[in-house]
Amino acid sequence: MTPRLELRGVDKRFGGVQAVAGLDLALAAGEFLSLLGPSGCGKSTTLAMIAGFERADAGDILVDGAVVNAVSPRRRRIGLVFQDYAVFSRLTVRANLSFGLEARRVRRAERRRAVAAMAETLGLTDILDHRGHGLNMSEMQRVALGRVLIVEPELLLLDEPMSNLDAAMRADLRGELKQIQRRLGQSVLYVTHDQVEAMSMSDRIAVMNAGALLQVGSPEDIYHRPNSRFVAEFIGDPPINVVPCDLRRDGAGLVATTARHVNLALGQGDIAPGPHWLAVRPHDIAVTREVGAGTMPGVVRFVENIGAEHVLHVAYGEDLLRVVVAPGFAALDDTVHLALDPARMHLIERDSDRVVPRDAAGTAP
Repeated sequence: MTPRLELRGVDKRFGGVQAVAGLDLALAAGEFLSLLGPSGCGKSTTLAMIAGFERADAGDILVDGAVVNAVSPRRRRIGLVFQDYAVFSRLTVRANLSFGLEARRVRRAERRRAVAAMAETLGLTDILDHRGHGLNMSEMQRVALGRVLIVEPELLLLDEPMSNLDAAMRADLRGELKQIQRRLGQSVLYVTHDQVEAMSMSDRIAVMNAGALLQVGSPEDIYHRPNSRFVAEFIGDPPINVVPCDLRRDGAGLVATTARHVNLALGQGDIAPGPHWLAVRPHDIAVTREVGAGTMPGVVRFVENIGAEHVLHVAYGEDLLRVVVAPGFAALDDTVHLALDPARMHLIERDSDRVVPRDAAGTAP
């Protein structure tokens, strides 16, 4: 099947700065794909090139199999909501939402039903008669989003559309937006720096940094099988722990040693011995109050209260390991005992920052 959107070797430079480098990416019909990365990584520039507001220096952009590099933005048949949202300030919220439907000559009764439904979805019902110039940032962003969603575009580009909403509204809108996308069968390219948005809504995530595409995969793949130290550290909250380790052979197997653990058996694997990084997520570290087999003691240096869970920051050589526990499990300066499960660890090469594939490292998938 022809992808709804495809980028082939797309490059973009601004003076001496490479904003996007050789980007290859495809969005299938009906897919929700998030372009995720830190500020300045090139994701918004990519979106601007797809929309036609920026011209690619090299490569091709295809919509439904047709190259659109020279096609004007109006003729690309794409719904757009950018971070610097635009609302018609002299029009009411009702008129803003109805604008695209009027342009398509939708009947008045149908327009009214569509506007009422969209206003209910986005929490705009009480301000339908307010004019754009009197709206706050949250309201303007929801109006801009609703004005695009209401015309049901087949291809929708969203550039951080929830950046000015409070946490409760973002949580509600994530679920609503995903339901709308599924109901309409829309293809969505969603640009964000918020991993929660990307993980919760996406069919696939494309992680970018410094203009390069680092990894594309399902949320589960990106979280459990990152291919680089950057991806491993960028995804996950609390962030993944990364500590130095030394890898050596013990007979036919591999053994890792860290500042506090020795002889962590990794099984068989084709990896050169020597210094590596060992990465393990806070939820994957076993912690007890008593000495146990394979455990090592550590002192709690900081307790992070995140509500339903606490994050202990435990001294581990010169590093602090984050460990997730139930509230009240331990307090500041308590000694706890940590155990690492090799099947849940990632080995990272020191020179390349590449995550060693699980089969190569000998650990379980």
